[in-house]
Amino acid sequence: RRAFGHDLTHDFGINRAGEHDDGQFRMFFAENSKRRHPVHIRQVVVQQHQIKVGVLRGQFKSAGTVGCVQHIHLRIQPFENLTQALPHKGMVINYKNFQNLLSCRFLTIEVMFVHLRLHTEFSVVDGTNRLDDIVSCAAADSQPALAITDLSNLFGAIKFYKEARKRGIKPLIGAEIWLDATGTEAVAASRLLLLVQNRQGYLNLSELLARAWTRNANKAQALVKLDWLAELSEGLIALSGAQAGPVGQALLSGDEARASDAALRLGSIFPHRFYLELQRAGRGDDEAHVMAAVKLAARIGLPVVATHPVQFTSPDDFEAHEARVCIAEGEILGDQRRVRRFTREQYFKSAAQMQALFADLPSALENSLQIARRCNLTLVLDKPQLPDFPIPQ
Repeated sequence: RRAFGHDLTHDFGINRAGEHDDGQFRMFFAENSKRRHPVHIRQVVVQQHQIKVGVLRGQFKSAGTVGCVQHIHLRIQPFENLTQALPHKGMVINYKNFQNLLSCRFLTIEVMFVHLRLHTEFSVVDGTNRLDDIVSCAAADSQPALAITDLSNLFGAIKFYKEARKRGIKPLIGAEIWLDATGTEAVAASRLLLLVQNRQGYLNLSELLARAWTRNANKAQALVKLDWLAELSEGLIALSGAQAGPVGQALLSGDEARASDAALRLGSIFPHRFYLELQRAGRGDDEAHVMAAVKLAARIGLPVVATHPVQFTSPDDFEAHEARVCIAEGEILGDQRRVRRFTREQYFKSAAQMQALFADLPSALENSLQIARRCNLTLVLDKPQLPDFPIPQ
């Protein structure tokens, strides 16, 4: 704002994206592009070593995948070059001077990343993230949105929703569910990630969790039946669950046919709302799963999305998280034979760290933004919410 004055709205044609430059991604604005997509600039904020340009809407093509941009970072090195890159205060941005700004040799544009998978302290058994701390981390990294996806519950959703909105971050509500193996291609209970798109999706997710806990709970696991998922899929986006999902389990066992069947089945339940989830969290089978999932996605025409299983806030919290897991599972922390399901890498990573992890899969990063843009739940709070019971005639 100091650089360009008040809020601005201008249209630029975005031609293409995806060219690599030291692990970052450049965008090119083409005046005479055959495919012009509007980019509405919301604000320009000068920060240390970078200018943040917030946009309301923007689309670009990269690796054949259409993605959506919510924020663009103009990174300037060194900081002394800032005065060279910025037009004078109050200057109207048009295509020509914006193109000149982009042509500076010390300036790059990079696509941001949105965390779509987050277990908080409300997951009880495998999460230690405090809501205020984790939202502060997202705000400090200028991330435009953040999701909460606790295991089989929505206990922290309202508190998270309030905290995120207070910090200027778009709250995404969801949950990780256990999927009953009965009637599916999986050989054991698997996991699936569901994100709420709208009010109907919120009601459907609430109903799915209620049914799971009251009708199909087994050994502290609330299992969602596939039939329920097909019945109540409206307003929900599904992520495959990475290695823990039915598709990932089949891929890691080498059964590509079962993986394909599971992916197509879930894709039919969530038409245009099902993504194969890719993770690189320091586990031994991460890369094998990523390679197999990308190959499967290309073969059957499904999109992929990069996520990170955030269980704790910083690397220093790993030991405390392990203690929490041992308490929940009745294990001894010092037992060398116990199964260790988590790694020190499962902390809240910055957008730059995630871009470095998935520099070879830009469309997976872009789809995290696309999903965030598709989720638009608005909750009415601080007003009486009376149940809508039918009244006898």
